[in-house]
Amino acid sequence: MKKIFFLMLMLCALSLNSQSYEIKRVATNSYVYVDSMGNKVLSDTFLCAYEYHNGVAWVQERNDAEWKLINKRGDDLTQMDGIKTVFAIDEDYKLVNVLVEKDKAMCNCLINGKGQVIIPCIYKGLPIVEDGMICIRKDNRYGYFDTLGNLKIPFLYDSADDFSNGYALARRNDSTFILSKNGMERNIKEYNSIDPFWKDIAVVSDSCNGMLYYGVINFRGDEIISPCESKVKTRDEVLDIIYDKMRKNSLDN
Repeated sequence: MKKIFFLMLMLCALSLNSQSYEIKRVATNSYVYVDSMGNKVLSDTFLCAYEYHNGVAWVQERNDAEWKLINKRGDDLTQMDGIKTVFAIDEDYKLVNVLVEKDKAMCNCLINGKGQVIIPCIYKGLPIVEDGMICIRKDNRYGYFDTLGNLKIPFLYDSADDFSNGYALARRNDSTFILSKNGMERNIKEYNSIDPFWKDIAVVSDSCNGMLYYGVINFRGDEIISPCESKVKTRDEVLDIIYDKMRKNSLDN
């Protein structure tokens, strides 16, 4: 009997989550949720309301109220207090950046679609997800979390860039490193600039006899096109060289 009752509850929950709710404006700064027939499905009226994704939505009831994450029954799933602003990280709300009031100060944290805190409100800056990794500063050192809140790369670096196509640039003690997501670092030579990685390569610039030239390195830091040897004067020109090589390799294969 208990198994039948549990199964009925599961079927009800699945049926509820499969229903499509829409936002309807009923007055200035006043919104409700309605079903496909236009019937109001929650008793509350909201000042601000986001669309439902994966069975949950972010809402604010009035101007001085905290934001909360609700399910389709209107239950509050939020596992922290003080949320003043919500920034959607992705369209499905799997990760949401929120501004939180804590100890009379404002800070940012990252919350998942279940209302659970992924990146707590103890770090500096805005936690932004790039290429599945989150660059965070702590005590003037940088490290990286994954989207589950696990610290994947310790706080070892004086400065760090976001991940792009599997790699990121970081600096420590006047040295530059290419980082992979497992924390492996490769020490590379210093350049005037290094662009984000794309298809395991990055455009770099270097000063050679008082002139600035462009080249390309791979994810190991090897020079595919040496700036000082190629003497390519613009970023667009070196990109054209790379595209031509890619087209040639594609035709050869």
